[in-house]
Amino acid sequence: MADSEDSQENQKPIKITVNLVGHSGVGKTSILTRLISNNYETTGETTLGANYKSKTIFHEGKELLFSFWDTAGQEKFHSVVRSYYRSANIVILVYDITNRESFLKLNFWHKEVVEYAPTNVKFMIIGNKSDQVKTRAVSVEEGQEFAEKKYSPFFETSAKNNENIFLITARLIEIFNNNKSAIVNEIQKSHKTLKIKKEKQQKAIDKKGCC
Repeated sequence: MADSEDSQENQKPIKITVNLVGHSGVGKTSILTRLISNNYETTGETTLGANYKSKTIFHEGKELLFSFWDTAGQEKFHSVVRSYYRSANIVILVYDITNRESFLKLNFWHKEVVEYAPTNVKFMIIGNKSDQVKTRAVSVEEGQEFAEKKYSPFFETSAKNNENIFLITARLIEIFNNNKSAIVNEIQKSHKTLKIKKEKQQKAIDKKGCC
């Protein structure tokens, strides 16, 4: 019976939670839309709280289910967004290469995530809108230097021109491979905590119903 349960457990997809975090208007939603459906959309609408999308990747016989949360960058949503950090395994910090403020704000976002996310959370740094080099306000070297200080992979993308979007998937798998034990342990811990909460809620319901 135990062998059967272990086999079923191994066949379950490994759910990895990924948050896209950064200043409002840097293109987080456009990056995610391009990554998931290979479409480019620019509605100009502000993300309210967080949007969810998922992508399944089969890697070395394992099914990896990446759950993406595209979080709002406006200050008024900060308290709401923090709740999404608590289940994050990987966080993609995004800035706009034509907007220096969005780059300088990365330290704030990194600090926010570290404070509220699990201890083993990993980072990826992306400079978006590389198609707009004529109005560049942040050099490639500056982006690389910041990423090196945070021990994180870095590259620039253009959601509009579909440049380097494929690298996101490659880097996510790389981060997973390099930190597999820590990520899987954090996922299992999260599942266990959720199970305990559900059991407590059910007991409270049963107690209320029987007395």
